[in-house]
Amino acid sequence: MLPPTLTLITQTADVPEPVLLARLSAFGALPPEARARVAVQLRDPELSGAALHALGRRLRDATAALGASLVVNDRLDLALLLGADGVHLGRRSVGVADARGLLGPGVFVSVACHSADDVLRAAEAGADAAVLSPIFATPGKG
Repeated sequence: MLPPTLTLITQTADVPEPVLLARLSAFGALPPEARARVAVQLRDPELSGAALHALGRRLRDATAALGASLVVNDRLDLALLLGADGVHLGRRSVGVADARGLLGPGVFVSVACHSADDVLRAAEAGADAAVLSPIFATPGKG
C-alpha cells in the first residue's frame, strides 16, 4: 500500500454510510494512480463488533473496486478478517512490531500521536505514518 495522501475516517453517526459510500465513489473520477493514494479508515468506536465487521466488509468491497485502501482503527482481528491494507494504532493499542507480526511486514501502520515525543517514538518503532491530533481543543482529548 502506498501511503495515503487523503484519508476518509468513518463516523457514521455524523456521516451515514450511504453518504460515505457516495463520497468514496466520487473518487472513481480520479486516475488510478491518485485513487491508489486514497484510504478509508474504519473507525466508528460506538458500533458493536458485528456492526463494525459488516460495515468493514462493505467498505472493503468499495475500496477494492475503487483501487483505494482500507485501514482499520485498533482492531487487528477485523483488519485480518477484512484483508485490510493497514491499521491505525491508538494510544492503548499493541505496538507497531506486534501489529506487523500479526498482519505481515507489508501492512501499512499508522500511530496516533499527541506530542512531538510520540511522533519520534512512532518513527523509532517503524510506523509508516504518525497522525498528530488534536490540533484544536477537543473535549476528552486535551
